[in-house]
Amino acid sequence: MAFLLLMTGVITSCSDDDDVNNPAPLTDFDVSNQEVFVWDEVFFQNQTVNGTAYIWLIEGAVTDSTDNTNVTTRFPDPGSYDVTLIASNGYGTDTLTREDYITVELHTHEFGSFVDGRDDQEYKTIEIGSQTWMAENLNYSYGDAVPYDMMPQHRDAYGLLYSLDDALDACPPGWHLPALEDLDHMVEYLAFDYVGGMMKEHGSVHWSDNNRFASNASGFSARGAGSYYGEHLGFRNFHQNANFWLTPEHDDQPVYIMLSVGDGNLSMSSSGSPEMKFSVRCIQDE
Repeated sequence: MAFLLLMTGVITSCSDDDDVNNPAPLTDFDVSNQEVFVWDEVFFQNQTVNGTAYIWLIEGAVTDSTDNTNVTTRFPDPGSYDVTLIASNGYGTDTLTREDYITVELHTHEFGSFVDGRDDQEYKTIEIGSQTWMAENLNYSYGDAVPYDMMPQHRDAYGLLYSLDDALDACPPGWHLPALEDLDHMVEYLAFDYVGGMMKEHGSVHWSDNNRFASNASGFSARGAGSYYGEHLGFRNFHQNANFWLTPEHDDQPVYIMLSVGDGNLSMSSSGSPEMKFSVRCIQDE
């Protein structure tokens, strides 16, 4: 089990004559919330009396920041975690451990379903605000769409990769390739710094290790499906990136969004070529 270890402050020395008037520390701490979801921000407040140096031992955590007394951190995985604070000064040391102090859970969602009448494939769907999105990548054989690395076994988990021309027409009746306006509505509804993390499936089954900020709080459930960058560069970034086409505002300017395993950002690019093939997520017509 991994621990977050943080050492802060300065230990000073003293003489035995000072012990009566200068007691050893009395350790105490509080937390912003004991019950959280994966990758939520958690703030630990040090409430120790008479401490000058501190060691935090936070089971299962990764740190965001510290001000030499308090700690802001996050928990990547579900579970119950112990927290220990060791406080010292020149007159002694005091340790406080609270077992199973933090409970971390995965987000749960009520998924709908949709059957594509063209080939009878069934897709999970998710409501995000007032919108209904597919919660799986499109897997409809259309045009020159291909599975990653031309391996059919990738289709069920990751869908197909489409050129922009094919993506514009590949969604089933009643659904469409999202436009920038559709994406803006979702981002506004989620209203969080790490929107990309809220869209990524948690864990390392369909991403590589170190899938940071992947809370899937939105239910979008993006997987690291990789991309095809043309004959010269080929297939790349399997389990590292997820790229999704958007309907371009201008015919000559491809637009797509990018999610990366290493951060929780949602990025957008308007550069590309007709050879590129990315994933497709359809959104239901209003």
